[in-house]
Amino acid sequence: MLALQKRQQEIEEEVAKASERIQSILLPSPELVAGERVFSQHRYDNGTIYIGEWKQEKRDGRGKQIWTSGDIYEGEWKDDKQHGLGKNIWAAGSEYLGYYNKDEKSGIGIYTWEDGSSYTGEWLKNCMNGVGRHKWANGREYLGSWKDGMREGFGCLFNRNGSKYEGEFYQNKVHGVGVLQEQDGKVVRGLWREGKFIKPLD
Repeated sequence: MLALQKRQQEIEEEVAKASERIQSILLPSPELVAGERVFSQHRYDNGTIYIGEWKQEKRDGRGKQIWTSGDIYEGEWKDDKQHGLGKNIWAAGSEYLGYYNKDEKSGIGIYTWEDGSSYTGEWLKNCMNGVGRHKWANGREYLGSWKDGMREGFGCLFNRNGSKYEGEFYQNKVHGVGVLQEQDGKVVRGLWREGKFIKPLD
């Protein structure tokens, strides 16, 4: 668990740095200043607007795109794709700040849902993947490993009632060996399968 906590601390420090850097992400890039890119505004046939840097007639560098739905992306681009550090704000109310690889959330980032729930951690191909912390709006919290957008591997789940489970997960469910600390302080070490308690372990 200590290794997870250490990695999560590193991730949150990286996210904090990204949050500071995003404030100046739309300032002219060194390549633009050097004349290696151009700056212009373009309106696509579907009404989408892009304002920013271009290279060889592709969005490349720093720019902002506004969709007719009201969704907004501002950040880095490469070869006509969101690539590097950026921030998406969706009209429905959710936000993502972090890194992209060819239009996909990859690397570290923080996603906040409309209800205030959030995930701060590692991403791969638009999925929570690696180490991360998910905080629900109701106070529930999970810190641990993720795979393909689901809790999988080792982690710790903190419940609203004060109980917590530390152990193995599989496809979002408690699965494997783990330790449950109930709200009254009672501790149970046992085996779970697909979210159900199977038996205690010595």
